[in-house]
Parts: sequence; C-alpha cells; structure tokens
Amino acid sequence: MTYTQEILLEGGISILRVSGHLDAHTAPDLDRALTDLLESGAFRVVLDLAELGYISSAGLGVLTGSLGAFRERGGDLKLAAVPPNAYRVLDLLGFTRLLDLYDTRDAAIAAFAGKASGRETRPS
Repeated sequence: MTYTQEILLEGGISILRVSGHLDAHTAPDLDRALTDLLESGAFRVVLDLAELGYISSAGLGVLTGSLGAFRERGGDLKLAAVPPNAYRVLDLLGFTRLLDLYDTRDAAIAAFAGKASGRETRPS
C-alpha cells in the first residue's frame, strides 16, 4: 500500500491526511510534514488517519516526538478517525493516554474550539 499525505486548512486548523503504511520508510515524510507545519506557525494540527493501513514503531515515534513541539508552542496534535488496528497498537502502548483521539476529523477540529463531545475511548 502506497503512503500519501495531504495538508488542508479548515477554519484555521491544519489537517494532515495520511493514507497507506506509516513505517520506517515513510515516517520521515510524516516527520518532515509536521516539522514544516511547525516552522510555518501552524501549531493546531489534526492528523486524519481514516485511510491509514498500518503504523509501525517508527510512525509512533514521529507522533510522540512531534507532540511535545506542538504543545510547547501552545498548540496540539490531535488524531482523528484512527482505524481499529492502529487504535489497538496505540492503546496497548499507552499512547491513548498521551494523544487526543477523536472519532472524526470534525470532532477533532471542534476540540480546538472547545466544542468537542469528548475523546474517543475505543475503536469505532
């Protein structure tokens, strides 16, 4: 499965849509995109994972490494539409306690405005 990513802007929130396999070969692409967002001043980011097929430890490392940088700048990195297989990995490793996960991209966007109904607690 080919890895792709696309950055969109919605209501002042940067949306990074990721699809395919996020592994040791593609994690640097995600890292570069997140770094570019930080350097451009985009500190409020939703990572839309609806089309994510697989995530490896390298991908998880990028998420945790970037999270602090966003939060240190008064922003955040929120995950949306996490597929059940990826959710299980995140939950097993304790990442669901560190990261804000939402069922939909719209819910994650709303969370930045304080309008979200709550974090996702289990895979959909």
